[in-house]
Amino acid sequence: MSMEDESLDTLHVESPNKSTLSKPIIDTNRDPCQGKENAYYLLSNGFGPYQPKNYDFPKRGGRKFRSEWFISFPWLEYSPSKDPAYCFYCRAFPSNKSDITFISEGFRQWSKACFKSFPKHEQSVPHKESITKIAGYNEAKKSGSIINKVNTQYNQEVAENREYLKCVLETLLFCARQGIAIRGHRENEESQNKGNFQELLNLRSRDNDIIRRYFTEKEKNFRYVSGEYLNEFLGYMANIVIRDIVDNVLIANIFSIIVDETQDLSRHEQVAIILRYVNNDFSPIEAFLGFYKVESTDGLTLSLLIKNVLISNGLQLECLRGQCYDGAASMRGAYKGVQSRIKEENPLALYVHCNAHILNLCLWRGTVKGTRDLVAQCGPLKFTWSSSEGAFMEPSINFCKKARLALTRLSAKDVRLSARNTGV
Repeated sequence: MSMEDESLDTLHVESPNKSTLSKPIIDTNRDPCQGKENAYYLLSNGFGPYQPKNYDFPKRGGRKFRSEWFISFPWLEYSPSKDPAYCFYCRAFPSNKSDITFISEGFRQWSKACFKSFPKHEQSVPHKESITKIAGYNEAKKSGSIINKVNTQYNQEVAENREYLKCVLETLLFCARQGIAIRGHRENEESQNKGNFQELLNLRSRDNDIIRRYFTEKEKNFRYVSGEYLNEFLGYMANIVIRDIVDNVLIANIFSIIVDETQDLSRHEQVAIILRYVNNDFSPIEAFLGFYKVESTDGLTLSLLIKNVLISNGLQLECLRGQCYDGAASMRGAYKGVQSRIKEENPLALYVHCNAHILNLCLWRGTVKGTRDLVAQCGPLKFTWSSSEGAFMEPSINFCKKARLALTRLSAKDVRLSARNTGV
């Protein structure tokens, strides 16, 4: 079998059948007069030369096209609309030296067709090059082109990268949900404990081939385990959680806020903001929104911060119904406090003094101070009895002395009032 015959194996060629012998059928979409670009489109869709063998070919000067030529020249095709012949191969893969007669103009000299022009074209170099290109095209279509192979390899690599990143995010999410430390004190190769996150990834690599190749064997240059990546991933997770909280608040329509300021380990002032709303079961929900660093804790700065946080998360200040702060002047002040500034814009946002802070004040004034005074008086009391009569008080006095020795000096800003029973 010749290369030309092989190139037609996968192409659809018009052939007569019992239902079509009685009348001609013209497929205008496959008509060669549509242009050479149409030939490549037909080839890519599995079609070959257009050969209407049952067609009643018109005569020109006593001669006409003959359907037997399709058998002798498989590359030949015919245009019923304009009555010329073309070369399907040269139209699909033309070259600069191809005969334009068989590509665009069309061949009509039927007297020279079978014994001169067709054989001459068939033996021409441009035609043979087109046949070679057709054969290569069909072979590439069977086995897959280089581009497809590269794309397949690329898609596989992308899928593996995404699967590994998914494993990293799942491990990080587990550590975050459990509230355990993520980073280790030392994470170099010599370290025996690289932290919960990397140690958990190392454990998962025993039964996960992708983690083993990417993380343990370091097949890739990137592993997404540095502090910069982890902080970025945690930020994305936090945004998802916040978005979910805000969506629930929007469903409830109205909400309250709980705000308290504190210091981090670096003694930077930061504000904690909590949203309180009622769910569909009429149960109150308190959701932590985040910590926000501030340069000052005056009423104006804090009120602007609260409004900016609400607006940036898509919450309207008009839907605020309650404010809960501590008793600091900057928070509860009637004129320049946070609660008064917000009530100027929304009178329905009622202020409530935080009950937890009130409890701290009660504990401090009612118990801590009294206990300290009691310890101070225990010493002199023992001298009002004789040594034998006051012996029963020795254990209590010794306990109070030890308790006083255990007291430490604490700043008023370091702890809440209920925790100051260990401070002097």
